[in-house]
Amino acid sequence: MKLLLISLSLLLNCGNDSFSDNFTKAHNIKRISSYWSTSSQCDATPCISASGKNICKSNQKIIAISQDIVKTFPLGSKVYLQIEGYYSHLSGEYYVEDVMNKRYINSIDIYRKDKKLIDPKLIKNAIIYQ
Repeated sequence: MKLLLISLSLLLNCGNDSFSDNFTKAHNIKRISSYWSTSSQCDATPCISASGKNICKSNQKIIAISQDIVKTFPLGSKVYLQIEGYYSHLSGEYYVEDVMNKRYINSIDIYRKDKKLIDPKLIKNAIIYQ
């Protein structure tokens, strides 16, 4: 919790006034991984997300979130994901369009059309906020 408060304090003092004025929710994420549209990772309709969106045709950056945080960041929400570590270049705006299997807790999957894996061990810290 202390790390989350320190990280949020740093974010809010970075000069991005338009974001800090609109800031309402934040959640520290313990695990980030990647997924893409295959029936082995999804279901019989891998291009259709839990929100009903065809993510294979979408140009938006999309994430799936674990079921324990979907109440805080519901399907269709536009969120900002801050990642510290090797994958910091993936930080940015995303849309919550999918939900992960219930065995995952406090986790996010980033949808990757390029099918590149994300190694969760290379992420130092991650925060999702809206």
